[in-house]
Amino acid sequence: MDFDCGRMGNLEGVFIADTEDVEYLVNNKISVYFGEVLGKHSEISGCVAESEIKQITTDENVIKIVEEYGLNSGYNPFEYTLCTSETEDIPDNGVDWDDCTVQEYIDFMRKGIIPQYYEKDYKEWLSSQKED
Repeated sequence: MDFDCGRMGNLEGVFIADTEDVEYLVNNKISVYFGEVLGKHSEISGCVAESEIKQITTDENVIKIVEEYGLNSGYNPFEYTLCTSETEDIPDNGVDWDDCTVQEYIDFMRKGIIPQYYEKDYKEWLSSQKED
């Protein structure tokens, strides 16, 4: 990934991710909040464009070596917080998506997986919807 932050610089990273998750991130314009990673008050957030991310390999042997030896480096947008103010169609379902990572949000949207620490809130929300 080579995320353009304008005159402040770029965020670079090499990481392992499912191809479908990367496509979802890009195609659905999921905004990532990186925080103040380029200095105090930098507040970096935005959508990762297709031109800012590229697949290096799908070779399972290479991926296994990267995982085994911890060769990931730099910024992985899936590990950062979802920026709900810049992402459309955030579900109102008892989950405080501002506290969730991009990966947790994509797992919910693609696979229906609720972040573990919000399971109770989600179940309460579901119950309240049935009562209405």
